[in-house]
Amino acid sequence: MRADKSLSPFEIRVYRHYRIVHGTRVALAFLLTFLIIRLFTIPESTWPLVTMVVIMGPISFWGNVVPRAFERIGGTVLGSILGLIALQLELISLPLMLVWCAAAMFLCGWLALGKKPYQGLLIGVTLAIVVGSPTGEIDTALWRSGDVILGSLLAMLFTGIWPQRAFIHWRIQLAKSLTEYNRVYQSAFSPNLLERPRLESHLQKLLTDAVKMRGLIAPRQQRNPYSKIDI
Repeated sequence: MRADKSLSPFEIRVYRHYRIVHGTRVALAFLLTFLIIRLFTIPESTWPLVTMVVIMGPISFWGNVVPRAFERIGGTVLGSILGLIALQLELISLPLMLVWCAAAMFLCGWLALGKKPYQGLLIGVTLAIVVGSPTGEIDTALWRSGDVILGSLLAMLFTGIWPQRAFIHWRIQLAKSLTEYNRVYQSAFSPNLLERPRLESHLQKLLTDAVKMRGLIAPRQQRNPYSKIDI
């Protein structure tokens, strides 16, 4: 959206109750995903639901969900390939399969401390899901991999319907903070005061709110990068 566009009263009301909106979105997404997997009788149907909840549950902003979903898909694809190779190696030699899994988990741990830790983590998680299939059952492993990708795509779809944008939250909180700063200033420096009031608790709350606002910059930057000066 345009940075200079004013917010409607309805948008302000929705974003002030974003936890209710997010909870409703996750609940509807879960129900619709459940109906889809029941309607099409998708095998290993637990994994689309788990994936959808993992991606949508802890984060609600469009700028966070999309990169996380793509990281999950990338980690899932690589983890699936490593897992399928491990299942084939198990038919040849169990020690060789264990060495392969150890190397794959080393890669997972190494990537988890890099720039995309979630993708590294998903490589290990998907590998565990795939190698947990019965020996030699490649179909089960493939279905589990596909179900994780399906859950990621559904999470992006449901989040893309009327998405919450971190920039709007930032604007609303900034306006609220400026109003509170003005009240504190008037309370501290009003010429009608006989004695300056104690404002330490109010100032501490303002500082806490300012720190919380920094958490909205990252999802805004991921969606449509601005310079840090603009933000």
